[in-house]
Amino acid sequence: MTKWGLEIDETHFLGGLDKTPFLQSINPAIFFDDSKENIDRAKIYVPSAQVIYGINNLDPNILIKSPSIESRNIQNEHST
Repeated sequence: MTKWGLEIDETHFLGGLDKTPFLQSINPAIFFDDSKENIDRAKIYVPSAQVIYGINNLDPNILIKSPSIESRNIQNEHST
């Protein structure tokens, strides 16, 4: 994350468990996960962002469906 000028304070990996009770107790600044279900539960309590490139999102068409700038850049790299 130094490329973005960010410093990671802590990371936690819970192996697919429901993270909501844990997030409520630690009250993170932001929560990232590749599971839409985890994001939907967590966003009620903490700022949350889905990582669309995670293991739960192996569908190769996800890049085409995503309106993000990053996905358009990736599509452009593959078309050259």
